[in-house]
Amino acid sequence: MSLDVSMMATSLITLCAVCEGQSITQEAIKWCPDCDEAYCFNCLKHHGIAKATRNHSVIAIADYRELPPFIFEMKMECGVHRARYQLYCKKHECPCCIKCIDSEHRKCEDLLPLEDVVSGSKSSAALADLEERLGDLKQFFKNILNEKEEHSTEITKTYKKIENEIRQFRIKLDKRLDELETDLLKSLIDLEKGVKKGIVIVSDKLKTNEEKTLNLLNGITSMKHHASDLQVFFAIKEIEKEVEIEEHKAEELANNEELNIQTFSLTFNSKLPNLVATTESFGKISTKYLQSKIVYQRTKQKQAQIILENSIEKDLMLKNTFRVRRENYNWCGGTLVLPNNKVLLLEVPVYLYNRKIGEKWTELDDDSCEAYLVVLNQDGSLDRKVRVSSWSYSIAAINSKTVAVTSSRHPKIVIVNLQNKSVQKTINTKYPCYGIEYFNESLVYSCGENGIEMRNLISGKVTKLKIGNKTMYEHIAIHNEKIYISECWGHNGITCYDMAGNLIWRWEDNEVVGGISDLTVDKNSYVYGIGTNSTHLVIIFPNGRQSKYVSIKDNLRMLNLRSIACCQQSNNLYVTDDFLNTRIYEIN
Repeated sequence: MSLDVSMMATSLITLCAVCEGQSITQEAIKWCPDCDEAYCFNCLKHHGIAKATRNHSVIAIADYRELPPFIFEMKMECGVHRARYQLYCKKHECPCCIKCIDSEHRKCEDLLPLEDVVSGSKSSAALADLEERLGDLKQFFKNILNEKEEHSTEITKTYKKIENEIRQFRIKLDKRLDELETDLLKSLIDLEKGVKKGIVIVSDKLKTNEEKTLNLLNGITSMKHHASDLQVFFAIKEIEKEVEIEEHKAEELANNEELNIQTFSLTFNSKLPNLVATTESFGKISTKYLQSKIVYQRTKQKQAQIILENSIEKDLMLKNTFRVRRENYNWCGGTLVLPNNKVLLLEVPVYLYNRKIGEKWTELDDDSCEAYLVVLNQDGSLDRKVRVSSWSYSIAAINSKTVAVTSSRHPKIVIVNLQNKSVQKTINTKYPCYGIEYFNESLVYSCGENGIEMRNLISGKVTKLKIGNKTMYEHIAIHNEKIYISECWGHNGITCYDMAGNLIWRWEDNEVVGGISDLTVDKNSYVYGIGTNSTHLVIIFPNGRQSKYVSIKDNLRMLNLRSIACCQQSNNLYVTDDFLNTRIYEIN
């Protein structure tokens, strides 16, 4: 036993190659990749001094053991001539020793020093490409495994759901059969009672007739023994009359249905025996295969696709411009297109401070209402203004007459009726809210650092969505079951998720556009984003991998882009600056 332990311990020790050649067992402390040998402390000194090896870089034995197995299998010397590789043949793409030149590479012209060829291998594009490809594979397998875990969980849920359905169906079936059985047994009991009652009634009549007949018969017997002939003579006439009466009653009774013998039998509903006979199973569990959501695409294929799609053009053509007279120093807080194609702007006090001419800057009061919902007709003329809280942050259209307004200070969402200019409903929330969107009878809104919530307007149910980076001032857009989130401060990007919270793509920018202050999506799933303090907007392709920038410049004076919206019907793009100047672009 001790011998086995000793052998195992020895197998875990790397021995010094020089000492081992002298039949000395000495544990090595360093490994030289150039020499392909291990050295102990004493031999390492000589290795570091010798002219041929003093420039070699050595590594710790622990690091040496972490190298992949195929590294150890690689031969650092020529297998034919037993000499170290010194050259590299580009024609044959292989290393060679000096002796290989005469035997196999005499006509090869591209023979390069091996150390020049391998120099910089660790930072080469080939190694980086391999790392990227392996990273893609790793992520692919990770995603697949995660999907399989989710699949397993979903299968368990499906199993329990179907099991419950089977049991509920059986309970329902048993209940119905019990009801049918009860009804049939009740009919049987009622029928039995009715037949027996009829038998009793007929039997009572028969007993009366039988008793009278018996009395007459006994009277005749008595007369024969005790009456005189004269008495019998006269009695015969009377008895004959009685007998005729009884015979007549008997004839009527014989011809009456009352003497019929009533019986009953059972006939099952023809569907039930057939159902039992023809039903081979209680049900059928069927399966179907859904395509995996995880797609693997090689790096080179992705690069080729990017080059191809970069040639796609998407231009904007200016159609019209709207100027809106703003109150005091207000600026634009949001833009959207109502279902009736009217334009709605949110006009809020600049930096949430308000000033009247000749007065100093004063912070707005919590209850002040110096912001407005500005409704514009399709020609840009003013339809109406509705006063709202100065802390209003973002707007979402529920329908042409009703919009939802969030507050960046107060934990509430206000539903405003544009037609009668009144607050229709106030929804209390746990946190102040920022970007908001209307989707499938629900409001989806950002709670800043507290995440994103979805509130059903009918049931009032609130669901926490597991998406977003939980950053302040997020804006939201929803299109084709995908949710797009902009990040203004610190992240400077747009992220696309499905409604289940799975990341689809992420786009980032730190220079041209800067922090994204608003975003929208057109009917073809192109995403448009505008940046804080920028005159550029970005167009992001539906796959999220390509984008292009558009500079907003024309005769109308524009400072910084503030808000953006897209009309899904006309596919027009509405871009509004700080001063409520709105441009309408046609998307080609």
